[in-house]
Amino acid sequence: KGRYQNFNDALCRLTDRSRKEMFQADSREFLTPEMSQKIYKMYNQVYRTGEPALLEYDLVTKKGHIRHVQASVSLIRDEEGKPFGFRGISRDLTEKRNRELELERYKNFLDNVDDACVENDLTGHFTFFNNAFCRISGYDRQEIEKIDWRSMVKPEAIKKVFESYNKVYKTNDNIH
Repeated sequence: KGRYQNFNDALCRLTDRSRKEMFQADSREFLTPEMSQKIYKMYNQVYRTGEPALLEYDLVTKKGHIRHVQASVSLIRDEEGKPFGFRGISRDLTEKRNRELELERYKNFLDNVDDACVENDLTGHFTFFNNAFCRISGYDRQEIEKIDWRSMVKPEAIKKVFESYNKVYKTNDNIH
C-alpha cells in the first residue's frame, strides 16, 4: 500500500522528515505523478516476477528539494512464500548527478567558445582540449590525443613555453 513499516534514519534525512512523519507517510507523497507511475510499474514487475529491480528516480523532499535516488527493491515473502511487502535500499545520487551535469555544462561551454582551451599532464600530453583548439591547430582529435605540446610549438619557442609551464607548476599562478 506504499506505507513504510521499517526504515533507518538515513531515509528521514533523505526526505527531510521525522520518524513519526515517515510512519504516517505514503511513499507516493515524495514523487511527481510521472515518477509515481514509473515506480508503480517497477514495484508491479518485482511483485509479478519476484525478481529484484534497480531504479533511478527523483524524489521530492518535505522542503521541496529534488533528490536523485537509486533504489534496489526486492520482494518480501512470508514463511509460506506469499508476498507481503517490499524491501529496498536507496542511495542518494544527487551530488554525483549535479557534478556530472555541471561537468557536462562546462564541457559544452568550452566546446562552443572560439578560443582554444587545453590542459596537459606533466609529461606534456593533452588531457583536455576543445573544438576550437582542433580548428586552430589543424589537427583532429585522434591526432591530438597522440602528441604532446612540444610537437606543436616552434623549436625556438619550446624553452620559453617550458619555463612558463614550470612557473605555473611551482607558483600555481596563472600566466598569459
